[in-house]
Amino acid sequence: MKYKIYYTNYQKGGTQMGGFQKELSLVTYNVYGGGDFKEERLEHITNSILEGKKPDVICLQEATLEVIDSITSKLPNYYLWTKLDAMAENNINISEEDLKKTKKEGFLAIISKWNFKTKNLVFEGNWFDDGIMKTILDSRNDLGYNLVVYNVHTIGGTYGKPQEKVLEKRKIRIKELEILNESIRKEPKRNIVIMGDFNSDSNDSKLFPEIEYYPENQI
Repeated sequence: MKYKIYYTNYQKGGTQMGGFQKELSLVTYNVYGGGDFKEERLEHITNSILEGKKPDVICLQEATLEVIDSITSKLPNYYLWTKLDAMAENNINISEEDLKKTKKEGFLAIISKWNFKTKNLVFEGNWFDDGIMKTILDSRNDLGYNLVVYNVHTIGGTYGKPQEKVLEKRKIRIKELEILNESIRKEPKRNIVIMGDFNSDSNDSKLFPEIEYYPENQI
């Protein structure tokens, strides 16, 4: 479980645009918020995400309320959208037992310094910490364009499982990636960022054929 910050200069016709933010800082991190040593890890998770320059956009997977609160308390003017919010907005029912378990184990979240122009749960997922969230951010004044952000967590849980279970989940993962690609194709000429946990332990397409369905290989 790692996080990465990517910096990119906004350019048009090979020339940097004057008056716009020149640098974009993004973080994606599967924080495993409900996992082992969660109390001991909480401060380190927050510090790792916020070290140096404050990110413009943060995509979290398996984030508990404690993790989200710890981060947003240090980013008071940022906006938050979680998968729990998305499910409520889409009138997706969840039992009290599953809701309690979800809050304990973690779920998807997007934290942004820009407000959300649109929010869409592209794929509900097979469990509450899986799925595909998409938002268009109100970033035009700073970047010169409204940034499209996807937070993706494909189905996992294959480690140490029987081969038939691995193959079953691989089929689901490929379906998820097909849905992601279909959604991206509906956003021509937009500036798109795709972040998340794709649950692939290798770039070897023979071992992980779902790699062939990654957007960079499909689009």
